Amino acid sequence: MTLYTTFIKAVKKQGSTHHCKYARLAVQRYEDDVKASKKKSFGYRFDTDKADRAIAFIKALKHTKGEFAGKPFQLLPYQAFIVSQIFGWVYKDSGLRRFTKAYIEIARKNGKTELAAAIGLYMMIADGEKGAEIYSAATKKDQAKICFSAAATMARSLKRDSKMIDKILDTHTNAISMVQYNSTFKPLSADSDTQDGLNPHMGIIDEYFAHPTDGMLKVLETGMGARLQPLMLIITTAGYNQQSPCYQFRGVCINYLEGVVRNDNTFCIIFTLDEEDIDDYLNPAVWVKANPGIGTAPYMKYMLIQANNARTEGAAAEIEFKTKNLNIWTQTASTWIPSEHVKACHSTLDEIPEGSSVLGALDLSYVYDITALSLYSIKDCIFQNWYFCPEDKVKDRRNSDKVVYAQFEKDNNIIFTPGNIIDYDYIRACISELAMKYFIKAIAYDQYNSSQLVVQLDQDGHNMIKYAQSFPSMSPPTKELERRVYAKDVSFIPNPVNDWMFSNVELRFNQEGQAKVHKGKDKSKNKIDGIVAMVMAYGLSMSEEYNDSVYNQRGMTVLSADDED
Repeated sequence: MTLYTTFIKAVKKQGSTHHCKYARLAVQRYEDDVKASKKKSFGYRFDTDKADRAIAFIKALKHTKGEFAGKPFQLLPYQAFIVSQIFGWVYKDSGLRRFTKAYIEIARKNGKTELAAAIGLYMMIADGEKGAEIYSAATKKDQAKICFSAAATMARSLKRDSKMIDKILDTHTNAISMVQYNSTFKPLSADSDTQDGLNPHMGIIDEYFAHPTDGMLKVLETGMGARLQPLMLIITTAGYNQQSPCYQFRGVCINYLEGVVRNDNTFCIIFTLDEEDIDDYLNPAVWVKANPGIGTAPYMKYMLIQANNARTEGAAAEIEFKTKNLNIWTQTASTWIPSEHVKACHSTLDEIPEGSSVLGALDLSYVYDITALSLYSIKDCIFQNWYFCPEDKVKDRRNSDKVVYAQFEKDNNIIFTPGNIIDYDYIRACISELAMKYFIKAIAYDQYNSSQLVVQLDQDGHNMIKYAQSFPSMSPPTKELERRVYAKDVSFIPNPVNDWMFSNVELRFNQEGQAKVHKGKDKSKNKIDGIVAMVMAYGLSMSEEYNDSVYNQRGMTVLSADDED
């Protein structure tokens, strides 16, 4: 019994308890095609010799990292199945490979990049293609070099193990080459200036979820026209952007697997949870569906730790675990921090202790909306917020937003300024009074909505700091603040406006997995200004320049990149 038949039999025997729908469909597709290949009308056959040859080559390589570094590449059954499908299926008439594209989607830490590197080396060294060009492509050079570096390490080990290979194979910083056959293996990034004139025998798209466009894929595919049996290998983990080219192509692959559309030249396999398992995502019994190598790669201990973080550290950790460790495509978390966790952090104090050193942040609104000021006591880890809104908008707000603004005013939770537009003089006066009570080290503001108030506060002697409300700037404090709320080592001066705004927050993620607070579905009514200000103030506290608390020494510097939203 071969390794790949071991996987096939396991899928058939264990079924939906261990294997997701799409893995089962990939196996079913193989079996259906084997039966169809007995008919003359079916143009393909499965060549066991070619499948075994590719598997044997990869097994002659060595792992590059972790516990298995330097040891022979022991393919797991599911990996052998993937290799067998890519290389075993050929045209009956020519013997050339059937599959010119392969899409493999699997959770993090399952060795997908090392497998891609090994396949790339096979395509370069043992596929019989002279002048083969192999490219490991990604959006950024560092990402592209991850797969390439793994291949280079394998190549160096192979050179040490084989005198014949040592004579024909050379490894360099940015290339593996076989001069005798004019073949190369190189990293390629979207910002590279060497994309024109490519003639790829194989392209590896690493972490396709992070690609904002399909430009790199198209560059490689359109360059393959002069190759008889090229291969485009797409390897990825799930991402956060369901409008991305990766997610769109995933949908196409699902159609292939389900038989909605037939494509005989694209191999697909997806390892994820079935729909009925998602609500039970903390159950270790279902993790094998997204992690077919669990126990070997990833380790069960690692998975248990990540699951515990998802359970105890809030929405960001939950989304991270679902997306990266269980290969579930996500976009937002419906609620950032549930009300019970927010209320558990309500302080018994009525205000930040007088004389405290604090950092502030202003989320400046349009002239007719809520403006929020947040102060964060660095020593005591306490937040206190102030809210300002035009008085004439009280009735409109009560009717349109279904929030009792009048009650907020009665309880002094919102300061209503005279007129129908926000009176920044009130805010300026309030900050001046607070500056007599506290040592305000700095006040963050978003340049996008900055106003004359910022200029005036700067003239008053306040240290005004530009702070972009972008993913790179907002993600670290968002995730760390969430963690601290769940750990109950931060507190809020009680204010029902804070509680209301917390209930309106969803987490939004970009392609890199960075998070920031985001309004819920009804954006016009769900205000989150005070929470945005809190995150900005906490972001200042995480920078070395303003950090004098042992609780916050994380070594982060404040970013001010342009808003990516």
